[in-house]
Amino acid sequence: MWLAESYERPDDTTWLFNIKENAVWEDREPVNGRNVTAEDVAFSFEEERYGGYPNRGAIQPSLVGVDAPDERTVRFDLSGPLAPFLLYLGHHAGPYVMPPELLVDEMSRQTMISAGPFLLDEYEPGSRVIYKRNPNYFDAPKPYADSLVINFIGDNSAIAAAFLSGELNTTWFGVAPPIVEELENGIPGATWEYQPSLVIGGVFPDLALEPFNDPRVRQAMSVAIDRDAILTVGGALERGQWSTALPPLAGWWVDPKEDDALGEFYRYNPEKAMQLLDAAGVDGLDGVPFHTTTAYGPIFAEQSQVVQANLLQVGISVDLVVNEPTVHYSTIFNGSNTGVIGHTLSVASIEPDEALRNVFIPDSPRSPIPNGELMADDQQMLDLLNAQRTEGDVETRKKLLYDLQLHIASQMYSVPWVNPPISQVARPELSGVQFIQTFAPSPSLEDMWFNDL
Repeated sequence: MWLAESYERPDDTTWLFNIKENAVWEDREPVNGRNVTAEDVAFSFEEERYGGYPNRGAIQPSLVGVDAPDERTVRFDLSGPLAPFLLYLGHHAGPYVMPPELLVDEMSRQTMISAGPFLLDEYEPGSRVIYKRNPNYFDAPKPYADSLVINFIGDNSAIAAAFLSGELNTTWFGVAPPIVEELENGIPGATWEYQPSLVIGGVFPDLALEPFNDPRVRQAMSVAIDRDAILTVGGALERGQWSTALPPLAGWWVDPKEDDALGEFYRYNPEKAMQLLDAAGVDGLDGVPFHTTTAYGPIFAEQSQVVQANLLQVGISVDLVVNEPTVHYSTIFNGSNTGVIGHTLSVASIEPDEALRNVFIPDSPRSPIPNGELMADDQQMLDLLNAQRTEGDVETRKKLLYDLQLHIASQMYSVPWVNPPISQVARPELSGVQFIQTFAPSPSLEDMWFNDL
């Protein structure tokens, strides 16, 4: 979207974009500072590069074709209306506009070519990335900073010390809860912003595994889990929220704490959980594998233990299996390990259609639900998914999304998790700070500058 100086929509299925004349690739091989063209954009949206990544090719199910009628015009033809089309076009997960030259000899695996505000200068694996200002950026005078250094620091004590000393100026994925109070007190005049995490997460039972193939058993799991206790473990009870089928997307998500109909499926109620299990003919369960991971830090593993204790309270005994990140991402994260209950975070989403399609489309490669293809029998859900995706009227779409949240809760294909706040900070020497939602709230780096203190 930044590359376009204007756009028009002749009808519900056609979008035309005009590329800025002064947009150029950086001056290095193999592009040598040439103009960014409409053909570059059309090439970048070809389906085969994003077929296995529904969040990266979010428009693809609706895309009939994209072409370049001339050097500066890009035309998108859709099969029908797509409500979040403009958002998907500028999506943080891609597709990323790239020059076709990078595909020669798989150059894209070793070479980064930019037309954006910063150019790659140095990369030290596991340590830091250094970018320099792009002098030919099409949105001059931005960026205001001459360089940008992104440091990878895994230790909270080291992060706190670096912020307090001024070595670090702002955050990328947020400040961990254990050091928020220390930094709030230690950096007077800092800019703080707290936004809920938009990462989808939860407990994902195998839909083909008895008795979890019965929605009453999955509902029982949901009301057996004390979500506020989970937030307390993470130090996030005050600002944390509960997911439904959606993360807390403003305007679309409905708070189950506030909505009686929806809350019925989420409020902590061990007695109701046992009633549901009894109605399903389940009198206790032993030895069900419950897979969690160290991939998301020690707090996540502690929260898994809360779930384990909650389930035991209603007669579901699960065996906790803690997987290393590489094992987790190749099995539980993508729902490929069957016969188990998975506990994982999934993909962050900034649009309800994206969140829903990643998890609940039956053949989604990004869904953590084992045997999720069984959801193909739920025609009501599939009809609602399609209806909200194509509905352009905001209020009508809100109603469709509410119905979807309620319907998916009644089936409880996944047992939704919690969303702690992401705590972002910028030291007082920075101005122009804007935190935007991507995979997590992150600063808009081209808009910031150092002020005079």
